[in-house]
Amino acid sequence: MRPAPPKAMEAVVGWLVPPACREEVLGDLHERFVSPRQYLADALSTVPLVVASQIRRTTDAQLRLIEACALYLPLLAAAWLIGGAALVHEESALSRLAIPAAAGLLAMILGDAYADPRKGPVYARVSVAMLAGVCACFSQVVVWALSPGWLVPRSILILGASLGVLLLSAVRMVFQPDASRIWHAMPRGPAACAAGQRGREEMSLEEIRRRSREFQKKVWRDVVGCLVALAAVLGLAAWNFTVLHTRGDGFVGAAIAVIGVFVAYQIYRKRPRGGVPPDGTLAASLEAYREQLARRREALRGIWAWYAGPVLAIMLAFVLRVAVADLDDPGLWLNVMPFSVLAAAWSIALAFLSQRQARKLQDEMDVLEAAQKR
Repeated sequence: MRPAPPKAMEAVVGWLVPPACREEVLGDLHERFVSPRQYLADALSTVPLVVASQIRRTTDAQLRLIEACALYLPLLAAAWLIGGAALVHEESALSRLAIPAAAGLLAMILGDAYADPRKGPVYARVSVAMLAGVCACFSQVVVWALSPGWLVPRSILILGASLGVLLLSAVRMVFQPDASRIWHAMPRGPAACAAGQRGREEMSLEEIRRRSREFQKKVWRDVVGCLVALAAVLGLAAWNFTVLHTRGDGFVGAAIAVIGVFVAYQIYRKRPRGGVPPDGTLAASLEAYREQLARRREALRGIWAWYAGPVLAIMLAFVLRVAVADLDDPGLWLNVMPFSVLAAAWSIALAFLSQRQARKLQDEMDVLEAAQKR
């Protein structure tokens, strides 16, 4: 009989390998088995490379920037809300807040790499966001053991981590690498033209209807995610105004309310409408589906004007008002600078990803247009 690795050793190695490639890796290691010592050495040299490769496949640099902001900004805002300017002004306060955010980001990177592809995408996005919040809190146990002086106050940690999970879930519902589009495997460039020439042969009426329904669901998830993120930002701003009171609060609060109403109205306007008629012909269905994509493409192209920019204005308004109210204290400007920079980076990355999605939609529209001309 061919020698086989010990079941306990194989089970441990299988637990360390990401589920997406577990079967293939275990099969290769099984085929190469000679002795337990050789199997262990082979696994120690193979598993880290497999994990690193899976991390590369599931990591998008721009999306990670948005997720890092979604973890750090709520912690910083919670410090302002609970501890006030005095706490954030303390030495190393901003660095202390970065520790749980970094731990949550690391947990999220590993969580995406180890996500089980057999489970639904919504479950994976929300569960990994919750894992990031739990690890952000758990990181304080390690900090307590190594350097208690760098601990984040418990109330700030719990509030910031909770709001961070909420923001992360919204962001991951809207943007997700390799799953941000339902028709993500469609060819692009010259391949798209070639695919368009075969379009009518490959696209059935039922297939167009199915894709239209799936796209409609995806857009609704995007709308809900945008509303949740807006509600979280407005909640932070409202709580901030109940805790801190400075000159001009009434004007700033009214401006934030107006911007919030504007963004909510724009989200309502961008909601999915129309769709493929249930009794339409193939030509009419192709045209209706293409119009769906066109509406979403235009919404994504202008997201800076109707969502990313106004939300950035809200975040800057409720944090910069403290520094503006006390111009004699230049230290406040240094304290609000990390929050302001991260908020701007969040909005810019959001707009950049939206433009990228708009280009993908344009590629699909080109395929449909080529199919219609045939």
